[in-house]
Amino acid sequence: MKKFVHLAAKLGQDYYPEILGQMFMINTSSFFSFVFNMIKGFIDKKTVSKMRVLGDKYLDSLLTLIDIDNIPKFLGGNCECSHIEGGCLFADIGPWNPKGGFIR
Repeated sequence: MKKFVHLAAKLGQDYYPEILGQMFMINTSSFFSFVFNMIKGFIDKKTVSKMRVLGDKYLDSLLTLIDIDNIPKFLGGNCECSHIEGGCLFADIGPWNPKGGFIR
């Protein structure tokens, strides 16, 4: 778990320091929150300020920034990405892949 948090933080601060808006870690255990609180002192403060550990009561927090139609159904939203092979989990939509789906 420590390695995962460190890797996620490192990716955010090393590769996306200015474009990372928010990083949500959802459906996490209380143990994860405990470990995160212990190691966040080793992560750049600017990056930590963009990270949120939400546990299993995450939907209301997500809805403050994300429309329910853009949250995948398996996370409590309405989106299914039925037009993309594999659905929301494999959507990978962004400037690098505007239509989403697997890049072949």
